[in-house]
Amino acid sequence: MYQKAGKIVHVQDKQTVLRSRFLDNHFTLKIALDDNLSASGTMLTINDYNDEDNIVNSCQEGSNCVMEITASGAFQTNKKFTLTLQNSGEQNNTIF
Repeated sequence: MYQKAGKIVHVQDKQTVLRSRFLDNHFTLKIALDDNLSASGTMLTINDYNDEDNIVNSCQEGSNCVMEITASGAFQTNKKFTLTLQNSGEQNNTIF
C-alpha cells in the first residue's frame, strides 16, 4: 500500500469478514506524518453498513457520517516522540 505523506488511513482486518455486517469498530490508523510532523484524514462513522436506511439517514439526510481526524507529532527534550490525535466530529452536508 502506498500512502502519501500527511495522510491518515483507517484499516480493518477483513480476513474473517465475509459480509459488511461483520465489520466492527476495531480498526488501525495508519499515519504518515509529513515534514511538519502532521497528518489528516477522514473516516466514516456508520454503525451498520447493511441497513441502507441507516446510511442514507446518517450520511445524507442527517448530521452526516464523516469524521475528520488530525495528528501532530513532536520531539520532546527527553528524546521521546509524542503523537496527538484529534477528531473534529462529523462534518455536516458532506456528499459522497
